[in-house]
Amino acid sequence: MDTGGLPPRVPEQAASWAASHGDADGFVHHADHGVRYISTVCTTRVMEYGMLPSTGTVGDSYDNAMAESVDGAYKTELVWRRKPFRDLRDLELATFRWVSWRGLEASAPVLGLQDTGTDRNRVLCKPSGASRPTIRAEQNQAISL
Repeated sequence: MDTGGLPPRVPEQAASWAASHGDADGFVHHADHGVRYISTVCTTRVMEYGMLPSTGTVGDSYDNAMAESVDGAYKTELVWRRKPFRDLRDLELATFRWVSWRGLEASAPVLGLQDTGTDRNRVLCKPSGASRPTIRAEQNQAISL
């Protein structure tokens, strides 16, 4: 078995250690798609110990590519653009605002809203003649209705 440079016993030892120090049920054995030993390890020893493989089919909740895409956008649009942050609370607040802004931006078409603003100051409103309220969302400001 080619383990991609790892000694073949390493995954076995990790699963055995987890099982001997309590119950390994529900633990997740992490291996990325493409790691050569995962098919053997995940289909045999990891499952025998009641562990779950971290890999699944591409596009499901176990696929890292989707999370990495959001993480890249977060770092590019917020973290690297605004750093340094004063403290952890400042970063947390900026993160909350960014997530709220991105969520509103993604849901605007579903709500029938149109973007009438610029990149950073977004004004989303219902097309003319509609009775829905205007929703203003600014990337660095709280969302107000």
